[in-house]
Amino acid sequence: MNTRSLVLGMFLGTAMGALAGEPEFPVIPAIAPPKIDGILDETAWQAAAKIGQLYLENTDTPVFDTVVLLARDKKWLYLGFQCANSNMAHVIQTVFKHDDIYPNFYANESVEVYLQPEKSRDRYYWFVLMADNVAMEQRIQTTPVRQQDVGWNTFWRSAARRLPDGWTAEVAIPLMSLECNDLGNAQINLARNLRAIDLDPMGAKQNERTVFSTLKAGTPDRGQAHDLNNFCAVSSLGGFKLEAPFAPQIAAAEIAGWRRQAGQFFYDVKLTLQRFTGVAGQAKVRVLEDFGAGGVEKASAIVDLDGKTGKCAGAERYQRDLILSVAAEDLRERQVSVALTDPTDGNLLAVMAVENMAALSVIKQAFVGRSYYTIEENAEIRLELGLPPAMLPEAVLAFEVNGANIPEIKGLQPVMTPCIPLSALQLGDNTVIVRLIAAGQELAAKTLTVKRLNPRPGFEVKCDFIKGVILKDGRPIFPVGIYNNVKIYDENLFKFLKDAGFTTLVNEHITKDPDAATLANAQAERFAQMAEKSGLDVIEWIVAATPWEGYKPGDSRPPIAHPLAERLDYQREGYAKLAPMLEANAKILRERRNMLCYYNVDEPNLGDRDANIAVAEWYWHTVKALDPYRPMFLLYSMSIPHGGNWTRWGEILGFDIYPRPFTGRIYSEPGLYTAYYAHILRERCRQDNKIMFFVPLANKLDIYRTPIGMSKAHMLCQAYTAVIYGARGLFYFALDCVVGEDAWDALRTINAQITEMSPALLNGEVAQQIRYVPDNFNPAEQKFPMVNAALFQYPDGDYLLLAANIVSHAVETKFEIGGLQAVARMFAAEGQRGKGAEGQRDMDLDGEKVKDKIEGYGVRAYRLKLQPRPAARMT
Repeated sequence: MNTRSLVLGMFLGTAMGALAGEPEFPVIPAIAPPKIDGILDETAWQAAAKIGQLYLENTDTPVFDTVVLLARDKKWLYLGFQCANSNMAHVIQTVFKHDDIYPNFYANESVEVYLQPEKSRDRYYWFVLMADNVAMEQRIQTTPVRQQDVGWNTFWRSAARRLPDGWTAEVAIPLMSLECNDLGNAQINLARNLRAIDLDPMGAKQNERTVFSTLKAGTPDRGQAHDLNNFCAVSSLGGFKLEAPFAPQIAAAEIAGWRRQAGQFFYDVKLTLQRFTGVAGQAKVRVLEDFGAGGVEKASAIVDLDGKTGKCAGAERYQRDLILSVAAEDLRERQVSVALTDPTDGNLLAVMAVENMAALSVIKQAFVGRSYYTIEENAEIRLELGLPPAMLPEAVLAFEVNGANIPEIKGLQPVMTPCIPLSALQLGDNTVIVRLIAAGQELAAKTLTVKRLNPRPGFEVKCDFIKGVILKDGRPIFPVGIYNNVKIYDENLFKFLKDAGFTTLVNEHITKDPDAATLANAQAERFAQMAEKSGLDVIEWIVAATPWEGYKPGDSRPPIAHPLAERLDYQREGYAKLAPMLEANAKILRERRNMLCYYNVDEPNLGDRDANIAVAEWYWHTVKALDPYRPMFLLYSMSIPHGGNWTRWGEILGFDIYPRPFTGRIYSEPGLYTAYYAHILRERCRQDNKIMFFVPLANKLDIYRTPIGMSKAHMLCQAYTAVIYGARGLFYFALDCVVGEDAWDALRTINAQITEMSPALLNGEVAQQIRYVPDNFNPAEQKFPMVNAALFQYPDGDYLLLAANIVSHAVETKFEIGGLQAVARMFAAEGQRGKGAEGQRDMDLDGEKVKDKIEGYGVRAYRLKLQPRPAARMT
């Protein structure tokens, strides 16, 4: 949370105020509702309350770069913002998704609105809006303990417009969303986060930072910006009956893909529309295309939103599904968005950009099958094509390898894996261009890099990006490991961990003193030798590869407020001092057969992230020049910033997720917490073609954050959920976090069961359609079904169904699976850790359905026999 104090501001125009006392801000009723389009030209703003002066945080220094306008009617609180920034052209958008902006919105131009509905002070509401109209909202409970409800959403409206010298925005917040019948005692707080850009005389960006300004003058005893003592009273919001507005929203928007009809190309936009109140109405649905010059309407329809579709979470839900067909002149890539407007006055009601545009790419995906090739006959290229099916027979794929053409491929399929003979590749990096051609016209092209290395038997660890697994000497493995952060080099400990079912140890190797390099690397080699003797692989986490903080007293890095160039110069100086140690470390470990992968900068998204990712790039190049045969692991804390540079320096991506039972919020629920972040990570790995590892908590962190550790059921629930949502490697944090025999029993059980299920888990994804009934799967809002499931296939043809109950009570569960012939529950015996058929129990079928009562936080593994092409549905 940003630690800022809000300060006393004053009103200009219609609202007058002074530093003395606590002024009330009169929010005058609007003459007419403003049109929410980001342009402050309506009559409603002419008589609105006007705040023209804020204060730099924790100071009495006034600033005049932000004007806030306030008005209301019986349904909405309206806010208008005029934000000046003379270097707006240099402000870069770094967050793009709703609710995905905390904590990174402080690196963007943004405004904040805090609303406390009543004096009881048990809760308040926080709204954040970017200059690019990306928004976030939270309900924050203040008693008995402070809790942020990040999954809370309401139907507020916003529009923002960039200008050469700043930006403007309009916001409408429904008064009824504040959950109070009379807002006569409401209080407000405001903040502006200005992105200050420093340019050199030639106009080049030299540095950027965020300058915070707030509503009140600096009073240090008032605390943080979220402190309710910083809020100011708002008058004229009481004394009338609140009215519910017509509040349509776009719950989902997706592209169905290309089709051709009578020589014309079309694509369908599938929409789910909702309204969040009982007020019915009409909305105009508009599909907008943007080729880089602004959105142009391509299809529209006026729809009635007046029907109920049952209940959701105990409340009536008003929903309508709709498909709009869009005619297209060509197959060029484009951006598509959907807007809801008032059909009478054109007022914007809601807007959503279609996030996944892969369906309109004629080459949806193109990536190299493995991180490198040595003894394979062919190099595989994975392609997913987006051509209409009728066009596939007439299209061809043309390949160019290092400037030379190889034979074209005909008979195209929507998903295919063409091969390039290894003999056509030279040692090192090879440039491969894939071209999709139809009727003699090139429709799209992708450039890929295929790496070929000399064979090095016993030392090869490859990434199979098609199956999403790592290969050790050609064999797929599912590593289960633990961080050895206690720095104990003892054969008995290593043997104990091997007996507990672990396959891998993460060596947390902390050394930042170049003078101690020889000793540190000798310890790393000894660690690897002892692990190998016990049959354990190692992952080397040399903490010297983290951003430099100096090794002499007082030698600390420049603060983030300093120019980036200065911070990077400092990091380069420190990295140069440590480079010989890092190089020696790689030279030692590349000779160890049990060396699995290198560990890049830990949690680079935290702290000075621009410097962190720069160091990650340097370390990548240092290691890859010496040992190109092992992959690099990048571990993030719950989020990966936007852009390819944040995943380029690791073939494997991971999140560390540490549940804290009984603390409240999502963090206290191991299954939900894991499902939410594992789903996010899986989508990023799919987008950037990476392997997915996961770092769960090994029981507890410390007495302060986790006074009560996770139970065995909690730990199994977290592990199964991570696997269901894509993890193909688990590395527990950490050795000194495992407290008690129950925790060790949980780890032994997890490790044994993962080992037994690995043949199915490592066999690639199974094409499946999973539908949950009731449908409560909306990851963006942290909504997951009580029982989560996924299907896998064994090489012998049998199937594996994993399920995890992420709630604390038992759930009667029914699985309906197309082609189901037989089911056996694995690990069914009490205390069973994983002994094949000894722990299986056959289950009764009802046609293609099987029922099971899964206890709170319970997990299940079922071995299935199916007919071909299963389609799974869970209820």
